Amino acid sequence: EAKTIFHVEEARIVEKKKETNGGGIASTDPVFLSVNKEIFEGKISPKANRSFTVALYNDSSHTVTARGIVIEPVELEGARFGSFVEITPERVEIEPYKSKMVRITVRSPESIPEGDKYVRIDFFPESVDGRPVPEELQKAFGTSTLLVLDNIKGTQVEKVNLTGIEFFLEEYQKGILRPRVVVHFKNTGNTHLQPSCSVTLSQILEEEIANINEGAVAVKPGAGLTLVSKESPDLFLPGEEGMLVLESRDTLNPGKYKLVVVIQNQGKEIFREEKTLELRPTR
Repeated sequence: EAKTIFHVEEARIVEKKKETNGGGIASTDPVFLSVNKEIFEGKISPKANRSFTVALYNDSSHTVTARGIVIEPVELEGARFGSFVEITPERVEIEPYKSKMVRITVRSPESIPEGDKYVRIDFFPESVDGRPVPEELQKAFGTSTLLVLDNIKGTQVEKVNLTGIEFFLEEYQKGILRPRVVVHFKNTGNTHLQPSCSVTLSQILEEEIANINEGAVAVKPGAGLTLVSKESPDLFLPGEEGMLVLESRDTLNPGKYKLVVVIQNQGKEIFREEKTLELRPTR
């Protein structure tokens, strides 16, 4: 860590002092930890122990002492399981460009509530060549692995709530719109999701019918467009919020539309909502 003090007069430095603290590692001399696997998946059941072996790599030219910490990655109480997870050894010394094996043990209790469980293990460098690593740099130089624990007891609930839809309507040509849609959702079930989404827009055309019933209006479908997202590469854990972005090179006319939003998890429909809305150019 270094602190530099300088004083400027008439566009030139007239005084400069430098103070250096040699007790820690400088941010210009970084180290990086990595793991052989970022996600471990396994089934759990009451009173049954599971273990996973992680290879922790030191990708630097320095000797690193690393520490493992159990983290609860979800706020939903029913999905938390960190109190039943142990890391052995908790601290390891790793030579330059070498790796050490770390065991993660899951000791299941006599009773496990419904729903899958999730635990993250963070590995931080505590010291480098015997010098302490500042706390603010430990996270930057660290790594993690996620335990996805499939609970064989109870029912897996795949469920989402729609928390918002944003439309970005570029006026591609005068009176012609090119839509971009962002669908915001929250995982309200008890298992993780890898969702995909489709948004269908069907224009509603209204016209007055003369000589039948005065003032009557006929509604008929007009032009339509369906936008489809790819399946998310990320896992959305219970209680977690996320978004899916849908874009199209096709265009629409301004006007009133019927909107159908469908969210799927690995091909299975878990959410559908229909509504009408007015589409106008974004200003």
